Amino acid sequence: MSIYLPCRSLYPWRWLSIRVFTMHKLLFGLLFAISITLSGYSAAAQAISKQQAATIAKSRFQGRVIAIDEGKHDSTLVYRVKVLDKKGGMHTVVIDHQSGNVLSAH
Repeated sequence: MSIYLPCRSLYPWRWLSIRVFTMHKLLFGLLFAISITLSGYSAAAQAISKQQAATIAKSRFQGRVIAIDEGKHDSTLVYRVKVLDKKGGMHTVVIDHQSGNVLSAH
């Protein structure tokens, strides 16, 4: 498939055939763009927010959330949430960034 564009040169009555792209390149580019877009949406849709991580940690230990940090735990992205309980004890809850599962709490 070719697209014909007018050539603006010394001879304006002539048309120059410019092959801009072929169908297989267009199709490949379109499929590639769709796959990149869909893979980004699936990862973003499953991740939990810091607010959700704080709620999960507060359900484990009653108290006030002091800090929320992002990091890695055994090559898994996690939230580390520090909770100060009513008796003054400090607890750390490690929550999986993708699933929201509590990996450790102490």
